[in-house]
Amino acid sequence: TFGGGVDVDGDLDVDGHTNLDNVSIAGVTTITGSQSFLNITSTTQGLGLNLRNTSNEYTRIIFDAARTGASSALGILEGKWNNGNSVCQIYLQSGDDTTNKDDGRISMVVNSAAGQNKTAFRIEPNASVQLPNDSQKLQFGQHQDLSIWHGGSNGYIDNETGNLTFRTTSSNTDAFRITSDGIIETGTAVGASA
Repeated sequence: TFGGGVDVDGDLDVDGHTNLDNVSIAGVTTITGSQSFLNITSTTQGLGLNLRNTSNEYTRIIFDAARTGASSALGILEGKWNNGNSVCQIYLQSGDDTTNKDDGRISMVVNSAAGQNKTAFRIEPNASVQLPNDSQKLQFGQHQDLSIWHGGSNGYIDNETGNLTFRTTSSNTDAFRITSDGIIETGTAVGASA
């Protein structure tokens, strides 16, 4: 039992359960053990992991896993309710090149109230962005007034408020417009009447 500060030069080997408050570690630190998680527990708001660099450099978190298959999780950031239910995940995954292992993808997964999870958003190794589910909508605006989606057989653009206008921005003219009444207007005169 120590009543004050302890300064250790060299290695410190601690076996068993250890409670440490206000620990500052400088330099390279490795934590190993048979447990699969480093648990940080608190009842205080704002608990977290803070990576801070006080010079003009970046900080990073590295997920390094010896996976051999395509689309395998290399690291997962996961959100859970306090009842243990997992509700969302960000998967950092291996790509398709299992020989060179030089590509990757990012998948964002959400869970429904029924407990089913769906990949909501995916960035592929070729940098294309996918919404991989039928009837999944890409929505725009404060009230999600504009939606683009595919229902499995047909594609849709839903505009809930105002006109839907297709413009040529280099000449600042409207190519055509679909009014909220369903009337289709074409040509540059549309831009003048807007």
